[in-house]
Amino acid sequence: MTRKLAWLLVVGVTGLAVSSPWAHAQTNISMGATLNAISFTGVGNADQVTMSFGALCDATHCPGFGSGQAIGDNGFYSITGSPTITLTDVFSGFNTPTNDWNVTQSAPLTFCFSSAAGCGGTVYLQGNLQLVSFDQSSGGNTGTFNPNHTPDLILTGGTLESIFGPNPVMDLVVNFGGSPQLLTTLLNNTDKVNGVNVSSGEIDPNPTPEPATIALVGSGLLTLGTALRRRVRGGKRGVPRTQRQA
Repeated sequence: MTRKLAWLLVVGVTGLAVSSPWAHAQTNISMGATLNAISFTGVGNADQVTMSFGALCDATHCPGFGSGQAIGDNGFYSITGSPTITLTDVFSGFNTPTNDWNVTQSAPLTFCFSSAAGCGGTVYLQGNLQLVSFDQSSGGNTGTFNPNHTPDLILTGGTLESIFGPNPVMDLVVNFGGSPQLLTTLLNNTDKVNGVNVSSGEIDPNPTPEPATIALVGSGLLTLGTALRRRVRGGKRGVPRTQRQA
């Protein structure tokens, strides 16, 4: 009976603990293509380039589509702001530059996902975007911001904020168009690459366990321990003292 009780409690607590992250894993926002407004510029040194987003979106570009717990929440997203965005080669100081870059910003970019273009209508998500890394393909055709899926979006509001949590993960895939060019060719000069766009992207909830989930697991384990302790004590009451001492 004791083993059966323990097994049922463990299964129940485990199921409840994983149910919330699993639901989050099925929920995301898929992001469509932007205008060709992104540019990269060399700054004349051996390990850095800068970039700007420009006016990415209009009434027909930048669509967004919700899935999972956000299904039916479709509309348009926008990324605005003009901070200084600097990409630094990961292996700065080595003789051979790579296609992997760390990204820093002088200020966050402003992100919004809403039912109408220009952050109009119902606002589903809004917040501050801080890019952290960039990985360009070896052929220079495409690149991905945040390939390691680091939480990089700090939400400040929106009807879906409670689902995605305060710090979800956004990744952006950019397309370098018909004339691909590696960003490493911009090192040690002030050349420029224009006409780059976001071809796709995704926003996922941060998989960090929620406080309610942690509390639930703790409560379940406490219940399990209490039940087993009572069971053991009850068994000892029915055993003669001489046998218990033996």
